[in-house]
This record gives sequence, structure tokens and C-alpha cells, in this order.
Amino acid sequence: MAYESETAKLKQELHFLEQLGYAEAMVQIESTALITMLTLEYHSNFNRQVIVSYSPSKGDRVSAISCVIRGPDEDKFLLSDWVKAHPLGSGIQFANQGHQAENEFIERFCKEFERLCLNELHSIVTGKTWEHVPFDWEDYH
Repeated sequence: MAYESETAKLKQELHFLEQLGYAEAMVQIESTALITMLTLEYHSNFNRQVIVSYSPSKGDRVSAISCVIRGPDEDKFLLSDWVKAHPLGSGIQFANQGHQAENEFIERFCKEFERLCLNELHSIVTGKTWEHVPFDWEDYH
């Protein structure tokens, strides 16, 4: 499989999701001429899903990670939109602007995501509460 080291690194760093009641449901790699996307999907038995997608750098495009948290009634939000709506001083970086080594970028993202899941996002990712977070179109104008 292509991207074996990135897949292994993501699985290793996202292992904390299992402790929160999630199980790996899918690993998928999609590739086009412009972008490659490695997606890991985790499901819980309490109506939550976490979908983490990693896109490695290509040409002048830096590597990036996105995360979707899906809840009841197919409602979902991007972690980046949640972070914008909750200025907690989170150090999470969704794009590798510092041009770190890929494994270091993945590790830093996942460690901060874990910190958020164990603290500010805990009641959401464990199925106790839900919060509707509107999609932020600002970056797409």
C-alpha cells in the first residue's frame, strides 16, 4: 500500500480514540492529479464518528490534515471550524506551514487533537452532548 508509513503513524497517534470507545472502520487512499488523500474513519457505538484525512505535500502544496466529527442526525462539523468558534489558545495546526517532517507534523496534530478530545471536546466525542458548529465559508470566498 502506498503511504504505509503515514498510515502507520496516523493509526499509532490516533490510538487514543480506542480508549474513548471508537474502533477503526475504514482506511482509504484517493488520488487525483492534484491531490492524494489518506482517510481514516473511526466509529463509536454511541452515534459518533471521527474522520481524519491527511494530504501529503505535493509540488508547492503543503501537507494538511482535516478532521470531521459526525454526530446525531448526520450533523457534522470540521474540527477547524470548531477551533475557530472556540478560541481556546489551541496550538493545533491543520497545514504544515512550518515545513516539518511529515511524521512530526502528523504527531503534533494528533497530540493536540488528543488533548482537545480529552478536555474541551470530551463530552462531544463521548456522545454525552452535541454542538452544532456552522461551516465557515470564509476560507472559500
